[in-house]
Amino acid sequence: MVREASKLNPDIQFVEGNMVSLNMKSENLGAIVSFYSIIHLDRGELFKARAEMRRVLRPNGFAVIAFHVGSNATHSSECWGHTVNLDATFFTSQEVIAQLTRAGFEIEAAAERDPYPDVEYQSRRGYILATKRVPTYVRSTDE
Repeated sequence: MVREASKLNPDIQFVEGNMVSLNMKSENLGAIVSFYSIIHLDRGELFKARAEMRRVLRPNGFAVIAFHVGSNATHSSECWGHTVNLDATFFTSQEVIAQLTRAGFEIEAAAERDPYPDVEYQSRRGYILATKRVPTYVRSTDE
């Protein structure tokens, strides 16, 4: 996927990584886009991934997250006529929002939609826009 993305967008740097342990400096990114990647996490890893996202984002950086909505885990051995070995975890919007909030994000927007028929995997979709807000402290003139 990284090779294909690089071919299509040669001016953008793409790297492969692990969502629960990103190999980059803190406050290094202005935004993170995570489309349908959290399906590869176990439920217990969701908070670690969100905390790691917050660590690498700059103050006021954005995280855009898309995911399959549900409360189950599934296994697929076939996808669109191809043999696969895919375990996937679905999350509720409330679950993802709670983990983002716990990790220190502010939720800007959240939405869900039904799948497009005959075009994509038939699960409900969730989308969340979150911001790494950093508290600002105003010093009192009395101090």
